[in-house]
Amino acid sequence: MKRINLLLVMLMLAAFLSGCAEFSDPPLLEDADLFLKNNQHDLDVVVNFLKTLDADHAFISRYETTVFYEFEDHEIISDEVRTSLRNLWSAGCLTISINHSNNTVFFEIWKRTIGDVSGGVSCTLDGHGYPKAEFQTECTPISNGWFYYLADYEEYRKSPSKYDEMWDRNTD
Repeated sequence: MKRINLLLVMLMLAAFLSGCAEFSDPPLLEDADLFLKNNQHDLDVVVNFLKTLDADHAFISRYETTVFYEFEDHEIISDEVRTSLRNLWSAGCLTISINHSNNTVFFEIWKRTIGDVSGGVSCTLDGHGYPKAEFQTECTPISNGWFYYLADYEEYRKSPSKYDEMWDRNTD
């Protein structure tokens, strides 16, 4: 029995240290608000850059200075955008995504791989309505068109129409 407990502890520790598991709680609204206030300029620079892309979906991974769309990476040439990305990565941003169909840019600042839950800050491209991240279950206004979001796959899959209807109603 002691061997099994020790083995379980070692596996959990290895998963945590390798980044395969995250045991922290999602950011609170106050955490997202602080991230927004501390990084507003860099967030705006990246949003303005993403608006110029001719792609429905685009994605920037942590520590990257390339943007992925149309099935390939595209180098980001602008020094200002590259500097803002480095600042956001240093501030704890994990990924950045844009979805033109949903009129949304979102900056993931927290992720738990077990259960596929993530959270962060988001905004709409046109400044109207509510943003909509994939599997979004919470969306709360912070300030100046920015929102705190939480995307929880397990919760969303139980009742996708409930959440889709809620955000569709708020974006009209």
